[in-house]
Amino acid sequence: MRNSKKQIRTSLIAFAALASTGCVSSLPSFSHVHVGHAFTGWVNTPGQKGLFITSESFARQIARNSNEALSMVRKGSLEQAKSKASSIVDLVGNLDDTVEGKSDYRFLSAFQEARNHIGYAIQSADATGNMKSGLERFQTDSEIIVARADLIKTFAQEIDTVSDLSEAEDLARELRILAVQNLEGEDVNGSGAIGDSPDEFGLRQLRDDVSKVLAAENPKYRPVEQRYLFGLVRLPDGTWRFRDSDSSSGYSRGGY
Repeated sequence: MRNSKKQIRTSLIAFAALASTGCVSSLPSFSHVHVGHAFTGWVNTPGQKGLFITSESFARQIARNSNEALSMVRKGSLEQAKSKASSIVDLVGNLDDTVEGKSDYRFLSAFQEARNHIGYAIQSADATGNMKSGLERFQTDSEIIVARADLIKTFAQEIDTVSDLSEAEDLARELRILAVQNLEGEDVNGSGAIGDSPDEFGLRQLRDDVSKVLAAENPKYRPVEQRYLFGLVRLPDGTWRFRDSDSSSGYSRGGY
């Protein structure tokens, strides 16, 4: 009996040691990994931040530049305002921009890639009903962000064509409103409260909605470790698998 207890204790210690070194582990779901690509980290973004987080950084810079452009017009510095407007056109970018490295990202390319990875999460066979229904709303609600971004670029381009300060101020004012709305949402009645219609959404509301979806996940959602975030590969048939690290780790699973 004493030897039997000793063997059990030895086995438990060995199991604990394996778990602590990662040899016994629970792999994250593919749907959670794709959400992590949007909100935790992605391999070639600046600072390897999540794609949605990257788009937020661009949106904040666009809002700052739009505020500065308006301020410059009001001070009579039209050429400086035009320079800021041109920088906004560059920061917005295009949906079809080619991204080969971190310096290639712009707002629209980062945001569209975040939407793509949310779409992969929805399509994952291991996605929960909560994940699918919640993130499908994200895809629909995020359309206003892309539409506003196109308007932002249009107003910024228009500023570069005018010579009248009054006309430039009108354009810069609308540009600033749109830039802030894309970041923080639309105050539709001047009360300071953001509406809950998708047409009034900004990035902040999209982030809050995803947080609610993740909070309702069962099994519980946890930020995905970097080795899994950056270890997911897509196979030629469109399915995903974790890249093998070594044969003993169990760090390999595919089919979704």
